[in-house]
Amino acid sequence: MIESTIQLPDGRILGYAEYGHPDGTPTILMNGTPGVRFGPNISRMDRMVKEGTLPAIRLFVLERSGYGLSDPHPGRTIDHVVEDIAHFADALELKRFALFAGSGGAPFALACSHRLPDRVTKTAISAGLGPVYLPKLLEGLDKENLKLLQAASNAPEVIISFAEKAYGDPLSFIEQIFAHLPKEKREQVPAAAIEALIPMIKEGTKSPNGMLDDYRCFGQPWNVNFEEIRVPVRFFHSEADQSVPISHAEYLVSIIPNASLKRFQNLDHTATTQAALPEVFDFLTN
Repeated sequence: MIESTIQLPDGRILGYAEYGHPDGTPTILMNGTPGVRFGPNISRMDRMVKEGTLPAIRLFVLERSGYGLSDPHPGRTIDHVVEDIAHFADALELKRFALFAGSGGAPFALACSHRLPDRVTKTAISAGLGPVYLPKLLEGLDKENLKLLQAASNAPEVIISFAEKAYGDPLSFIEQIFAHLPKEKREQVPAAAIEALIPMIKEGTKSPNGMLDDYRCFGQPWNVNFEEIRVPVRFFHSEADQSVPISHAEYLVSIIPNASLKRFQNLDHTATTQAALPEVFDFLTN
């Protein structure tokens, strides 16, 4: 892992980390919420690329403003994130790049696919959140996400408290991540995997700004004309996802040209990305 920062035109600092193969397909990873420059899934991708069990990708994990090393950006919108990604690509001389997004990273990846069609080659989305400003997609969202979405505009102190609690007691946050699993599956989660999540959670919630801005972005119109997206988009989603229903991916596939969906069975929200990795990397590199 190579950690670094760039300075954006307005003076803000943007944090990121680089993984994978230096000559691989340039790919920008858009994390879920909260999401930072490192984590167990990212380490696994890095290891598999270097071992040759995944196609060669040069992976850049960006931290949206308010997370990790990145300065906050009061009033951040999806448009601002797209601008930051374009500036990042310019700084690293990436003329073209692929996108890989998980969960809450999906809105930002789709916005980039729409607004940067000459730069984005392909977009892969795993267990991605759909446009929840539409009532039909808001229905079925898990209670925790629904509460945070509603709080983002009307009661930001709820998200601030949530982030502070997660930072002070990351194990309780991790327990919520696995709450949808049957008891026997929860008990099968290795202790080492839980330990690996703790520093990621603490880094992602040391400030509430990242989560607060993400949820504000999710609940407002994204200003994305999905019908105009020409970048090939591939969704990976499980029928059993109880955090973000597969109906989100189904809706987006129905209106995005050249979009497709790989369905998984019996996988929870967090397990989908791991299961999808070989197909995601094949899609992005071919």
